[in-house]
Amino acid sequence: MSLPADEAAPAALRERLAYLETVLASAAVILLATDREGRIALAGEAARSVLGLSPEELRGRPLEEVFADPDEVRALVRRALAGERLVECDLDARVVGGGLVPLSLSLAPFESPSGGVAGIVAAANENRRHKEMERELKRRSITDDLTGLYNQMHFYELLETEKERSDRLEHDLSLLLFDLDGFKEYNDRHGHVAGDRVLQKVGAFLMESVRKEVDSSFRYGGDEFAILCPGMNETAAVRFADRIRVGIKNLGVPGIGVSIGVCEYSNHDRTIQLVKEADRAMYRAKREGGDRVSAAGGAPAGPENKPRRRKTTARTRRVKP
Repeated sequence: MSLPADEAAPAALRERLAYLETVLASAAVILLATDREGRIALAGEAARSVLGLSPEELRGRPLEEVFADPDEVRALVRRALAGERLVECDLDARVVGGGLVPLSLSLAPFESPSGGVAGIVAAANENRRHKEMERELKRRSITDDLTGLYNQMHFYELLETEKERSDRLEHDLSLLLFDLDGFKEYNDRHGHVAGDRVLQKVGAFLMESVRKEVDSSFRYGGDEFAILCPGMNETAAVRFADRIRVGIKNLGVPGIGVSIGVCEYSNHDRTIQLVKEADRAMYRAKREGGDRVSAAGGAPAGPENKPRRRKTTARTRRVKP
């Protein structure tokens, strides 16, 4: 953004204008200066990234046009022009293309060299409290309250994402689907509070057992759980599932075990097909007596079945046999 400058202006003035231009271009918050009529005379570069408007596009506009509630902005401007040193408010600003962004706005008057209020300076940044609230609402919408794991809705969202990544990058992807053996009997005998504690124990164990920032663990529903394992083929996933099986058995809850179904994603499989195959494998494990792992493709847990080599990324690193 370039400020208008008179070539005949003294060097000191040109230097001050250049300094002001640098400040406006570098400020992380939206900076706006208006005249006494509330029209924007100067604007900082931050407005471009937040509002979608360049400083040149903002210049000459009434300040209230930037916001969703022009009446409230006009009232704030009047207070600042009347000499109130600092006027603060949380407001929604309009974004190019539609939509609103919550901003925290501060207004203050500034004086002309000859004295008297010449206009106002406005500073605005994205409302942190609102953003934190949005993040918390998002977290709650994808998280199971009891276990702290992701919920079933987010399971299907992430499964679609991981399938697309697997197709694009040609890396492996496996799904573990399992439920707790003996949980209904335990719940009936000890009550729902004790049953909830078991589910919480399992949730905490899964969060500690998966690869950080690679795998994702979910409470699929009731006493059913799921783990998505990018970069892991069926053979490696069976071995990982067996570690999960042993770990849950070692949680020290009498009568509780786990039956795990494993299915590797084949390119372009439908989501429902992948889940069905893992579900069938899980119920096969239960029919065979429970406390075991069953793979949809029949991969054994032994090291003799080497994983096939495929392209991987740093995020979806391969589990070594």
